[in-house]
Amino acid sequence: MRRGHSEFLRVTAYFHQDADLTHNSFQELLVDAFGVLNEREMSDLASFLRSVVGEFDDAQLQELWSMSGAELHFPTVDQLRAFLDVMRTMLDRSKH
Repeated sequence: MRRGHSEFLRVTAYFHQDADLTHNSFQELLVDAFGVLNEREMSDLASFLRSVVGEFDDAQLQELWSMSGAELHFPTVDQLRAFLDVMRTMLDRSKH
């Protein structure tokens, strides 16, 4: 798999079904999840997300999400794509 995939799996492990009970927002959840990564790993994950959001078709993106084990549900693939793009944006901003 592409560089950044293992970091993706580490972060999505935080996305359990009760995440809304332990975090006040998706942003708070992402900040906590990103805390398991060092700077290089965050950069690799941002590159991975940029790649999959830009290159994967809907079926590939849904399969990636399904295989991640994340327990967050997105009713449409557009919502999933948007969420992954928010993750990438937050990672990019954390570099500054």
